[in-house]
Amino acid sequence: MFCTEKVKLYTGAKIVTLYDPMPIVEAVCVIGERIHAMGSLEDMERCAALCGEYEKIDLGGGVLYPGFIDTHSHLSMYADTFSQVYCGSRLGTVSRVLDVLREAAGNTPQDRWIVGYAYDDTGIDEKRHLTREDLDAVSTERPILVKHLSVHFCYLNSLAIEKLGYTAETRVAGGTVCLGADGRPNGILEENASYQAIAKLPATSFDETRKNMLRAVRDYNAQGFTTFMDGGIGLSGSYKTDMAAYLSLARDKALDARGYLQFMPPVLDALEPYGLWGFPSEYLSFGGVKYFTDGSIQGYTGALLEDYHSRPGYRSELVCTPEELGNLVMHYHAAGIQIAVHTNGDAAIEATLQAYERAQRALPRPDLHHIFVH
Repeated sequence: MFCTEKVKLYTGAKIVTLYDPMPIVEAVCVIGERIHAMGSLEDMERCAALCGEYEKIDLGGGVLYPGFIDTHSHLSMYADTFSQVYCGSRLGTVSRVLDVLREAAGNTPQDRWIVGYAYDDTGIDEKRHLTREDLDAVSTERPILVKHLSVHFCYLNSLAIEKLGYTAETRVAGGTVCLGADGRPNGILEENASYQAIAKLPATSFDETRKNMLRAVRDYNAQGFTTFMDGGIGLSGSYKTDMAAYLSLARDKALDARGYLQFMPPVLDALEPYGLWGFPSEYLSFGGVKYFTDGSIQGYTGALLEDYHSRPGYRSELVCTPEELGNLVMHYHAAGIQIAVHTNGDAAIEATLQAYERAQRALPRPDLHHIFVH
């Protein structure tokens, strides 16, 4: 037997298979991009030789594992951070965060927003959120948006508030435009208001997005991931640019990891008439819909059945009504589309479980495997 694809034999390491009948093997034979066989070195040399010429790779010790499968992350959002400003806890203080943003403002073209990421009110020395006044001290001439580590909050300066059209009268279903003592927006946006603002940011170019995604995939590879989940296309930036970049990388066989994409409802609704959910290629699959029922335990916006231990009398609330959730679940369940629902608090988990159960009773489907995220 001669193979048209390249044959490689890997050996010289502790090879962990995670396969109970033979948990440790001496060698693995790979044909093309697929594992063909595994076992003793003698057997694998014989297997590889049947294919004609092969390359023998000595791993030089260590341990070889199967590729890790990421079950929930946001690769496109991670890729965005390569064009943004780190504002995380390693900076230590609010003052240092503002200094870094000020420095970035001086090095960023005038026509671009200043966007920060990873700010954490629980990890910074002052233990507080950023405000409009903080970010105005960086610049009143450049729009600034800083994302919380959880992305369930974001922070705007006055110019960004103005450009995005937020006022004291602005209402966002499932979100909050927080007001200061003066009755004006104080720059803090919660939940759906935060997602809405982030989604309105000017998109990076196709070339920049593609480059950032390629770098993000390589970072995943470096941690051992060969499959990734992008849990919510449409949460940030332009979904059209993100999808164009993903498809370009898949066509060029440059992904180096298999991607499973989930979509926010407006994005999936645009794809649904064309039957594009479940559309597979070797390295890219269009998955189902992603939805949110609550926020972050860290930010006290996760919906609980009992009071928060550190905030007696406070449980937070769902960001949608049970009726809205039930209608959404039934719509996509009936269409045969997998549903992934963000549920942090136990009240959100219970509401989602009931919605799944009602849909399954009304229209039994054994194959969709709906998901609770978190």
